[in-house]
Amino acid sequence: MVATGGYEYKGHVYLYGQDPRVITQLELEKRLAEDVDAARRLKQVVMIQCVKGPEQKIPYCSRTCCTNTMKNAITIKRMNPDCQVYVLYKDLITYGFREEYYTEARKRGVIFLRYDEEDPPQVQINYGRLEVRVKDVILDKPLTFTPDLLALSMATMPAESNPVLAKLLDVPLSSEGFFMEAT
Repeated sequence: MVATGGYEYKGHVYLYGQDPRVITQLELEKRLAEDVDAARRLKQVVMIQCVKGPEQKIPYCSRTCCTNTMKNAITIKRMNPDCQVYVLYKDLITYGFREEYYTEARKRGVIFLRYDEEDPPQVQINYGRLEVRVKDVILDKPLTFTPDLLALSMATMPAESNPVLAKLLDVPLSSEGFFMEAT
C-alpha cells in the first residue's frame, strides 16, 4: 500500500488570495467549526465546483470535492436555515451512500445550478461587492449573485514526490500523477 496524499490547489483563480471573501472548501470547513456566530450572520454563500488552474492540462475528478461541498452546505443550512446557498457545478458526483448528502442538501434548500465548462462562472468586485455571474444551462439565462462568501472546490493535486517514489517502488503513476490502483 502506498499513501502519499496530495494537496489542495491554491492558484489565483476566481479572486482567491486577492479577496478575503473568497476561500476554499477546506478553509470554509475550518471556519464553520471555529466560528459558529459568523456562519449565522451569512446571508448568501456561493460555491463553485471543479476549480482548477489554467496551467492544469489534464482534467480529472478529485473525487472528494462534491461530498465536502454537500457537507459544508448542510452545515451552513443547519446553523443558519435562512442563508441562501448556491452550488455552481459542471459535474456533480457523490459516490455511494454519499448521495444522501445531496438529497439532504436539496431538502434543506440548497440550490444547484449547472454551468457549461466552456462558459464558467465569472467573479469580480463591483463597487466593493463580490459578484458572481454564471449562465445557468437549464434556464439558459445569466444569473448574478452577490455573496457574503465564495467557497471554491479546488482540485486535489498529486504529491510532488510521487514520481521519485514511484520509480523507487516500481509502481506506476496515472497520467495525472497519482499512484495507480491495484487491479
